[in-house]
This record gives sequence, structure tokens and C-alpha cells, in this order.
Amino acid sequence: MKTTFFYPELLIDALFKPNVKLNQEHKPKYVYLLAYAASVSEFFRRSQRHSLKQDELKLTIQAVEKAIASVGKTYAELVADLPVIYNCIK
Repeated sequence: MKTTFFYPELLIDALFKPNVKLNQEHKPKYVYLLAYAASVSEFFRRSQRHSLKQDELKLTIQAVEKAIASVGKTYAELVADLPVIYNCIK
């Protein structure tokens, strides 16, 4: 069986690292890939693909977008956003 490796660090750096030039056309695609990697678990059994937790994908995309929006905020602004951030983590 062939193993495929996925390196989410590349997407995380592209989305969250300060001063990174990111093509705005690619941003939604990066967010989708990162959310998919975080929320969808796949496994193969007898050559059939089964997906789990796809219903969480939409919520995870929203959480990643909110986290991106939090980058560069001041401490006071982040404290005000804590309930939202906590809900996303949950």
C-alpha cells in the first residue's frame, strides 16, 4: 500500500506567518485543504474509501478563517474574541 504524506506546516506558514505574500486567489483553497486535513479522517479498507467526520469540514473552515482574521490583533482584541476562539476549538 502506498503511503502519502501531507505537510500542513506549509499551509500553516502560508496562512499565518507574518509578511508572507499570499495570492488571494489561492487563500480559499489553502484554507479548505488545511480544514480538510484537520477534520476529515480517511482510511482504506479492501480498496474502498471511507470518509469520516465530513460534516465537521464546514465548521473547521469557518474556524480557520476566524483564526486567520485574528492574526495581528492586539491582546485586548484577542481577549474579546476568546469565547469565539474557544467555540471553534471545541
